[in-house]
Amino acid sequence: MSLSSALSKSVQVKFFDMSVFFIVSLITFRYFEIDERGLLSIFWATFFIIELLIMEFGVTAQAKIPDQIIKKENTKVQQTILSIYIVRSLSALLIGIFVYIFSEQISIIVTPENIDPKRLESILNTMSLFFSLNFLFGPVDHTTLIAFKRYEKMRLFLNMKIVPILFSALITLALKESPEFMILTYILIRFIIQSIVGWHSYFFLITNKDISFDRIFINVNELKSVSVHGIPLWISTLLAASLPHISILMLGENTSLESVAKFSLAMSIFMAAIAFVDMVDGWLIPKLSERKSKDTKIIHMYLNDFYNLYFYISTLFSILIIIFSELGVMIISGNGYADSITILIALSCFMNFRTLLIFRNVINVFNSTNTTLAFVIFKFVIEIISMLILIPIIGYYGILIAQLIAYFIIGQLFIISSLSKVLKEKNLVKLFFNRYLSMALISSIIIGVLLPLHFMNNYLFYFLAIFYIFCTLIIIFKKKDVLMETLSS
Repeated sequence: MSLSSALSKSVQVKFFDMSVFFIVSLITFRYFEIDERGLLSIFWATFFIIELLIMEFGVTAQAKIPDQIIKKENTKVQQTILSIYIVRSLSALLIGIFVYIFSEQISIIVTPENIDPKRLESILNTMSLFFSLNFLFGPVDHTTLIAFKRYEKMRLFLNMKIVPILFSALITLALKESPEFMILTYILIRFIIQSIVGWHSYFFLITNKDISFDRIFINVNELKSVSVHGIPLWISTLLAASLPHISILMLGENTSLESVAKFSLAMSIFMAAIAFVDMVDGWLIPKLSERKSKDTKIIHMYLNDFYNLYFYISTLFSILIIIFSELGVMIISGNGYADSITILIALSCFMNFRTLLIFRNVINVFNSTNTTLAFVIFKFVIEIISMLILIPIIGYYGILIAQLIAYFIIGQLFIISSLSKVLKEKNLVKLFFNRYLSMALISSIIIGVLLPLHFMNNYLFYFLAIFYIFCTLIIIFKKKDVLMETLSS
C-alpha cells in the first residue's frame, strides 16, 4: 500500500476519532460541573504521564525494520521486534510495581488541597495492575505495522485508545457516576481491547509470513542495539509528550480546577484538530529510512517536498481552527467556557512553529538519537522554567507563552543540526536564516495580524481568512504533482 493510500485510511480514522472526541467532550463538559471536569483532567494527566514512563521503542522499529527488510536480514527483524517487546514488558512491570507501592504518596502530591487524595489513589492501584500486565498486549503494535507497510491494519491500533474513552463516558453518563469511575472503566475496557488487537496483529503478520519467531532467541547484542537507539528517543518522547499533562498538573496546583477545565477544553480541541496534521509527521521516518543509501541532494529534495506538504496542511488547519473556535467551544461546553475560545485561538496562532519539529526525524534516522535527546531536554527545561515563573502570575496564558518560546528555539536547533550534519549545508546564512523558519515565521505573523480582527470585525476577519485559505489551496494545486509524488513514493 502506498503512503497516499495509507494517509487516506488514516484520515478516515481521524474523522472517526473526531466524532468520538466530540461525543466524549459533549458528555464530560456538560455532565460534570466545571470543577469536577477540571479534576477529571488532572486524573487523565496523571494516568498518561505514568504510561509514558513505559519504554516504548516504536520509532526504533520504524527506523530499523524497513532497512533490515531491504537488506533481507529476516533474523534481525525478528530479534528487533522481540527485543523491543522484552524492554517494553519489563519496564511496564517495574512501573506497575512502583505505582502500587507509592500510590498513596503520589495521590497526595498530585491531588489539589481541597480534594480527597483517596479518589486518585484508587485509580493508581488499578493503573498498577494495568501496567504490570502489559506483556499480555503482545509484541506487535502500530509502529511495527508501519515498518512492515501493513497500513491497512493500523486502524485497529489507532482506534484502540479512543473507543474505550467513548464507552467509559457513555457508561459514566448512564450510571451518573464520578470522574474516577470513568477512568477505571476506561482502563478495564482498554485492557480487553488492546490485548485482542495486539495478538490479532501478531497472528496477521505470522499468517502473511512477515515474521516468524520459530527458533528465534534473545540476542543480547540486538537488545543492546535497540536500547542504545531507543532509550534516547524514549526519553525524548517522555519529556515532549508529558509536557501538556505536566502543565495541567501545574495549573491545578497554582490556580483553580475551573482554570484547569477551561484550558483542558481548548487544548483538547486543538490537539484533536492537529491530529490530522501530526499523522503526516509519523510517515516521514520510514520514508527517510528507505532513502538512507541515496545521495544527499535527493534526500534534501524529498525533505523539501515533504515539509511543503506538512506546512500547507498546518496553515490550513490553523486558520480553520480560528474560524470555528467559538462555535466549537459553545457546542461542546455551552456557557461558562468563554475563556477557552481565546486560549484556542492563541494556540492556533503559532501552530506553524510546530512544523519545525519534523526535522527531529531527520536526525533520528541519519544521525545520533542522542542529539535529539539533548535538544528535547533543553526544550523541556526551558518550558518547565517558563511555566514555573509565568503560571502563578498569568495562569494558563503562561503555558501558551512558554510553548511559543520553546517551539521557536527547539525548531531552529533541529533545522540547523539537520542541515549541517545530515544535509552538509555549510553556509551560515542559510543555516540560521533557512526557508523553513521563514515560512513558519511569516505565516504566524500573517495569522497573528488577522487575529485582532476576529474580535473587532468578524466579517472582515472571515473574508481575509477565507482569502488566505484560498491562496494556500492555489499553491497546493500548483504543486499537486510534486505533492502526490511525495505521497506515492
